[in-house]
Amino acid sequence: MLRLIVLLLYFFLHSQNLCTQTLGGNAVFNFINQPASAQVSALGGVNISTITNDVSLSIHNPALLRQQMHRSVSTSFNSFLGGIKNYSLATAYHLEPYKTTVGLGINYFDYGNISQTDASGNIMGTFRPRDYVVQLMASHPYKE
Repeated sequence: MLRLIVLLLYFFLHSQNLCTQTLGGNAVFNFINQPASAQVSALGGVNISTITNDVSLSIHNPALLRQQMHRSVSTSFNSFLGGIKNYSLATAYHLEPYKTTVGLGINYFDYGNISQTDASGNIMGTFRPRDYVVQLMASHPYKE
């Protein structure tokens, strides 16, 4: 009888459809999906293969790093609705002995001042949330 109860409990627990939810969206780290440069913003926020000498494009696709970007620096500022600001910096350096271009990207989001409230809606103060990401990138050509 104990074996039957354990078996039924096992099937009952494994037959349930588990659903989870995150507050404020459907994933965490959504700020990474925001465009990090003015050119990517002008392209609609997505860049896969636009090949230019703009080193900031490599933040979204490190394969775009090339030898021509040696000692390039790119800075960018984007302003979004609600006082959200995005600052980004990207730079690249070509290592000739390894035929590899390495890059560094820094992306910083400032969400402004947000009111801190309790469950009843009473304002307890303000806080200033910020997100940032630091990326190390490398690109090496494959054959010709």
